[in-house]
Amino acid sequence: MVVADQWQGRGLGTALMRHLIDIARARGIDRMYSADMAENADMRELAMHLGFRVRAEPSDASLVVYELPL
Repeated sequence: MVVADQWQGRGLGTALMRHLIDIARARGIDRMYSADMAENADMRELAMHLGFRVRAEPSDASLVVYELPL
């Protein structure tokens, strides 16, 4: 999911992610993952706000992986 710059800061990313989480749970998915650039502070903040755990991507230091058990 990508939110265009002019739409950031309005809660759209949070609303979309919550909707995706709800859909995943309803479909019986037990875990969500996201791989993002380690420097993306906005994504890190959103992921932490939504309860995702973060870990480094061992094969690429420029990436982190976010994981949310559902």
